[in-house]
Amino acid sequence: LAHITIESELQKIPLKIPAVFLSNLTNKQLDEVLFSAKKMADNFLHSDLGQERKNALQHFSEFTFKSCLIYNKENFLIDGQIDLIIEKERDILLIDFKTDLQENPQMYYNQLALYCKACKDIFQKEIHCYLFYLRSGHSYEITEAVQKISLEKLIQDALLQKNIHD
Repeated sequence: LAHITIESELQKIPLKIPAVFLSNLTNKQLDEVLFSAKKMADNFLHSDLGQERKNALQHFSEFTFKSCLIYNKENFLIDGQIDLIIEKERDILLIDFKTDLQENPQMYYNQLALYCKACKDIFQKEIHCYLFYLRSGHSYEITEAVQKISLEKLIQDALLQKNIHD
């Protein structure tokens, strides 16, 4: 719900609450959830990173992508959804929101390495990768760490895991 709240603020559209929340929560519970979601959204929107959208050429919320990785002469399709992309004149800010109570950016390096690759392919600009923890308002630029990830090794590891489970 925090993601939807941020998106409605960025798009300047009314918040549409998914039916699953309306049907499974009491009014009091829904008010509490909405209060928390609004607080998390405000943490981002009022942060330095959130303010970057004001200098953007454009931004994309919940950006769905497909990307191709080649390993051993085989194509591997990667698809995903990036929480927020802020396109500036010379570069891209790729922002992934987290609601975790514990902040552990390293846990998301592989995910963001794939997102970064897709953004480079699509936008042909320099990419800066960020994790934003919505509960605390902390942001981490993880670009350098993400760029050190071997995408070939990620595919190799995924294939190995697949073979173990087959």
